[in-house]
Amino acid sequence: CPGAAFRWQQPAWFNEFMCRVWLRARHDVSRRMQRKLVAALRDGAEGMLASVAGEIAVKLDLGHRPPQFHRLRLVGDSPRHVRVEAEVLWVMGGASLELEVASKYVTVPLSVSDITLRGRVLMQTAPHPDPPYLGRCSLCFLRPPDMDFVLRPMRAFDVMEVPLLH
Repeated sequence: CPGAAFRWQQPAWFNEFMCRVWLRARHDVSRRMQRKLVAALRDGAEGMLASVAGEIAVKLDLGHRPPQFHRLRLVGDSPRHVRVEAEVLWVMGGASLELEVASKYVTVPLSVSDITLRGRVLMQTAPHPDPPYLGRCSLCFLRPPDMDFVLRPMRAFDVMEVPLLH
């Protein structure tokens, strides 16, 4: 649709769409994000954990509330891609993230809750000639999001048990 104006719009219809899709997609998205999170944590802690023979375990559930989009707009006019920029607020109701960082010296179990993300995202897909007429979709933050959360130990542990701190 050449010449279309790509102004910011209020996406009530899109939020309703996301609520319906989230009911089906939540568990799959949680599993996929858990795999990516484990890989990122292991890569980030590789040198530190290797020196103490450590492991990282992760359990993630993204919760029952989907992201809420406050406004969105189409970006660009290429017929080969559909790009949508959106401002998103994700108050992850019921979400849970449990981490366990273990070394040969100590195991530290952590719980992350009350997670909120706020930022601007870019959603992309490519038109496809066959049903459902959309190719793979991707979603990324354009800048690191503002994030708020509560971090708690899952059970008490004595920091003085860690030999490296003596």
